[in-house]
Parts: sequence; structure tokens; C-alpha cells
Amino acid sequence: GHYRTSSWKPGEIVLDVHHLAIPGDAPPGIYQLEVGLYLLATMSRLPATDSAGEPLPDGAALLGAVKVGGAAHEP
Repeated sequence: GHYRTSSWKPGEIVLDVHHLAIPGDAPPGIYQLEVGLYLLATMSRLPATDSAGEPLPDGAALLGAVKVGGAAHEP
């Protein structure tokens, strides 16, 4: 959270931990978790590419899925 993107080096892996709070009244289901970077001055999402250099749709990188609700014994 305190390492400016302007200081990042190509190929560098930057760890940035965030906690995801799910509201108690969130509808059950599978939710896709995406991440993107934004230009602070305008809050517009910056373009991003995958590891092959192909543009990501809407500049969003898919991190995975989160399951909300359901029985506690379900995987």
C-alpha cells in the first residue's frame, strides 16, 4: 500500500495484502474477484496486459472466485 507504482521494476512481484469483507446480507453465490490499478487524479482504470502481453478486458486481472453462503461443510 505504500510502494508507489512509479518505483516498480518490470517483472517485479509486488505483494499487497487486502482483506475482503463480505456483508452478512450478501446473496449466496460464486463471485469473480478482479483487481485493477487506477490513476489517482481521475480514478480511471489503467490498461493492463497478461503475461503474454495481451490486453486484459477493461484492464482487470481475474484473481479467482469467492463462494458466499452455503453450508459450512461444502468445499
